[in-house]
Amino acid sequence: GVETIEREVASLTARLIAWADDAGVEVMTPSESTRRGPLVVLRSVDAVTLVARLAARGVIASSRDEGIRISFHGYNTQEDLDSVIASLEAESAMLKRSRFIQTLGG
Repeated sequence: GVETIEREVASLTARLIAWADDAGVEVMTPSESTRRGPLVVLRSVDAVTLVARLAARGVIASSRDEGIRISFHGYNTQEDLDSVIASLEAESAMLKRSRFIQTLGG
């Protein structure tokens, strides 16, 4: 039912945020699950260009100021998330990194 869909969407959202945190990508979405919906906003160095590059890879996102917004819905699967992550990794130069990671990485 609806609760199952809500849990799966929340899980996909949490997994993308966890990936971004592990990769040192700046996440603009609140980390607390009670303060966020079914979307994730990641900070980008050029959100408009990144959205276009992701679209070329089959990933639908939108630009929001300095960020890209990725929304999950009831029809999304783990395979969809894997595709999003692979596309973000391929375009990782377009993502802003946290200051801590930038300092460690040079």
